[in-house]
Amino acid sequence: MIKKLKGLLWKVLGTFLAKNLPPSSAPFSPNKISSILTIRPDRLGDVVLSTPVYASIKKSFPNIKLTVLVKKGQSEILLENPYIDEIIVFDPKNILKTLKTLRSKKYDLAIVLNLVFSSTAVFFALLSKAPWRAGYDTPQGRDFFNLIVPKKNKLLHETQHNLDILRFLQFPIIEESPKLFIEEKAKKYVENLISDKVHFPDRPLILIKPGTRVLKWGWEIDNFKEVIKQLVESEQAEVFILQGPGEESLISKFTEPSNAYGTIVPPLSIIQLAYLIQRSKLLVCNHTGIMHLASATQTPSLIIFKHGEIDRWGPICNKHIILEERNRDNLSPTIVIENIQRLLNSSDTAKQN
Repeated sequence: MIKKLKGLLWKVLGTFLAKNLPPSSAPFSPNKISSILTIRPDRLGDVVLSTPVYASIKKSFPNIKLTVLVKKGQSEILLENPYIDEIIVFDPKNILKTLKTLRSKKYDLAIVLNLVFSSTAVFFALLSKAPWRAGYDTPQGRDFFNLIVPKKNKLLHETQHNLDILRFLQFPIIEESPKLFIEEKAKKYVENLISDKVHFPDRPLILIKPGTRVLKWGWEIDNFKEVIKQLVESEQAEVFILQGPGEESLISKFTEPSNAYGTIVPPLSIIQLAYLIQRSKLLVCNHTGIMHLASATQTPSLIIFKHGEIDRWGPICNKHIILEERNRDNLSPTIVIENIQRLLNSSDTAKQN
């Protein structure tokens, strides 16, 4: 019932906003656009995989003013991006500030990057008052976009879904690789951290993050512990254990016995974490947002998928191995160790199902 009421409220509000927008005055042409708002109010991985859009827009038309709207927690990773002129931060706890900022600006084109209909993203597109609004063809979105992008018959990687909007709009230059730009302050902090925490500088530095956003989507903690223990005891690598917000209880399981499970890294900001990943030899983690930081920094990665669409959300542009554990499959620590060794010893990109 609540879901239906929300849907009805959105339909009424969205239709009202759409009808009160200024109409486009001429056929769409990207070379006549002077300001663009791109909207991606989602999680970390979604925003990282949207970075090729910003490079493509600016390399196609350098004089366009590009504004990016992202959620508060993700804005940090875009602060140094040279292709972005302005970032609007969406804070769900202070939405009025976001709305006020949007209403004070002028945009020729608003682009909603979400493949699946997002009422939040479309709401911001309508509030921007942009005469041109581009987004994917969905039953809910057809009333609100006037540049409707058809969906492909097959599932693509999320970077390609993002870029296909620009292809549809006839932007001439398309950059396909996600990329991050990291401030010197974050680099300095991480270099000091590495200097302080690394005990064996001659060994490859492997980062392991056992946590994930949803507990059932993660590989068993005891399996991670066994992998780390073997890497440490065999002296194959220096291991740093990463933690995310709210994972203190999970990470505490790696503290006994002392030094058996590598070094626990203190919580880092997203941009600090990105640089630590860039400085490491390998990232091992579940299917979670930080794997896209490895893609954007071209760091090799081993990713364990227990859910989700690999073709759409898997690593891209870096050396990687994907291991799946679906349903009642049993992915053993031995198999993970073997594939870690493959990544450390091989320059070939591999995919294991």
